[in-house]
Amino acid sequence: YPGTFQSADYFAGSYAAQITTVNSPQSGSGAQAGLISTGDIQNYSEGGNPYTMTNDTLEFYYKYTPAIVGDSGTVILIFKKNGNQIGFSGMQLKPESNYTLQKVGFTTSLPDTVIVTFTSSKTTNPPVSAIGSVLKVDNVRFKSNPLSVLNLSAVTGISIYPNPVTNSFSLNIAKGSCAIES
Repeated sequence: YPGTFQSADYFAGSYAAQITTVNSPQSGSGAQAGLISTGDIQNYSEGGNPYTMTNDTLEFYYKYTPAIVGDSGTVILIFKKNGNQIGFSGMQLKPESNYTLQKVGFTTSLPDTVIVTFTSSKTTNPPVSAIGSVLKVDNVRFKSNPLSVLNLSAVTGISIYPNPVTNSFSLNIAKGSCAIES
C-alpha cells in the first residue's frame, strides 16, 4: 500500500512498520494516508484474523510525527462474525516523539474475526499539507495473547517458534542442553 514501509527505527526486534501520508494524484485531495491492515484494503469485509474474545485490550508501541497541527494517526479494530461487521473500536493517536505504549480496551459481541488497521492520518484523503505525517508501530498484540516472545535478539544460539505460541512450540539450542518441564 502506498506510504507503508519497514523501518529500522523500532521499539523491539529488528523492524517496525512505518506508515506515511504520501502525495497521491489519484486521491481527491492530492494526499493519501498510509495504511497497514490485517484485512483487505479495498473491501473491509474480507480478511482479518481468527479471533473470539469479547473483552480484551490491543496493546502496541508507537511514535507519531504529524506534518500539520491537528492531524493524528489512527488505530481501528473491526469485529466480524460470519463475514458481517458486529463491532468497532479504535482511537486517534496523538504526537509522540519516543515509542509509547498505547492500549485500546474494548468489549464486543462474540466475533469470529478481527481486522486491525493503522493509518498515518485521521482521514483517508487528508489535505496536501498532511503529506509527510509518519506513524511507526511495533509490538502489536492482544493482551489475551501473552505468549509471544518480545525480544530474543540479545540471546544467541536459541530459537523458539512459532511466535506467538498457541499450544506447543519448538526450541532449538545451538550449544549445551536444557530441560523443559510442564
